[in-house]
Amino acid sequence: MQPQSVHLSDSAHVLLSGADTLYLIDRQGAARRIVTNESEVVMSTKAVFSPDGSEAAYSRGNNMVVTRDLQKNTVINALSHDEQISNLFYSADGRCLIVQTIAAKVRIWNLRDHVIDQIRVSNPMNAFFLPGTAGIAAQDDEGAWQCAFPEKLCPSWLNDSIQYAVSWDGAGAVLLQDASGLLRRVNFLDGKVYDMPRLPLATLLPVTGGDRAALYIADTLKSEVKVLQSDGREFTSIALENKGVNALALSPDGQYLAFALTDSSAAVRAFSDTTVLTHRFYSPVQSVVFSPDGKRVLIGVSGLVYRWEPNSADATPFLLNQHQEDAPINAIAFSPDGRFIATAGGDQNIILWSQEGGWLHTFAVPGSFGAASFLQFSADGRYLLSRHFNDAVFRWPLAPETFIRGMQHAEKVPAKALKAYRLKGKNLLHF
Repeated sequence: MQPQSVHLSDSAHVLLSGADTLYLIDRQGAARRIVTNESEVVMSTKAVFSPDGSEAAYSRGNNMVVTRDLQKNTVINALSHDEQISNLFYSADGRCLIVQTIAAKVRIWNLRDHVIDQIRVSNPMNAFFLPGTAGIAAQDDEGAWQCAFPEKLCPSWLNDSIQYAVSWDGAGAVLLQDASGLLRRVNFLDGKVYDMPRLPLATLLPVTGGDRAALYIADTLKSEVKVLQSDGREFTSIALENKGVNALALSPDGQYLAFALTDSSAAVRAFSDTTVLTHRFYSPVQSVVFSPDGKRVLIGVSGLVYRWEPNSADATPFLLNQHQEDAPINAIAFSPDGRFIATAGGDQNIILWSQEGGWLHTFAVPGSFGAASFLQFSADGRYLLSRHFNDAVFRWPLAPETFIRGMQHAEKVPAKALKAYRLKGKNLLHF
């Protein structure tokens, strides 16, 4: 192996990075490979120890930095940059990581604000934030539930008979459907359970908005969407005339329903006058979501997201040039205050955008967990949940420093010249 970077810790351990691997060498000369997945260290040109030697940071590819716990041999952070990495080092207290790029940008990361929380779940069928909290409930492919962050025990009403579970924040509740088709609404604060109608099992995860919930039900004979009130009464039923549905969304006030249809079109239906507006696209539509104010619909097609105002004739490209061109957009989510948008693509990238459509950050999915199929912001907007096809649910921290694109400099700044940077009125670094 041709070494690309060598770093010595205070304990006389050596961290050696090469073209496709990373080794830790002890003082007796024994080498231990600390990255088992070769795709995690492709073109690694820099690797450094944290000051206490418990962690290592290394570049991955051209624009990614990964920090790793050397005792547990697990990924702690995966930090994306928009340019090739030229240098990286820890602050003296180990709390921050400073990354330089070839275009003379410096980005400062408060590492304790960017720890990735992970739940290992076998082929997760369900995952959602418990209403009003940052705690997550996740269900594996055998029906077993587990809760975390900080909840350890799941509520008794989450059991292996549950087929679907989804937050109903507009009602401060959770909507459940068990394997027999029975629907129940559970008030999260007091735990009261209200029985609702028994319907055929939903074909997709149910959606909620305001005091309404919508279920897509399809079989060989027909497909329809049932819209229910929070008290369980049926509000309306919509026949789809043999059109399949890839995704549904209810507006926050429960007055509109959006469809991602299998014929490469999207549609919005107003409940007040049953008006249906349809827009056809050049490739399959995989996801739809309403903005928190209900005035816009975002529509995910291959490689990009369109913005459509239902009173406008045309949908316009909105979020683009970050996902791969042929990657389906599996999921879209707005933060509760509408300031941020998250997208998950078939290229395994999860991207955070501003409400104006500007790129903010790309979350790197560690390991081989596959693309995300579901996204949700926590109620306070501090976390993003992603559910993946391959055995994992992640909770991504959304600290303010995530959104700092980096400070521009006229020329490259040598490490010794970095004395202190002020970010939001705080001295984060002292050398």
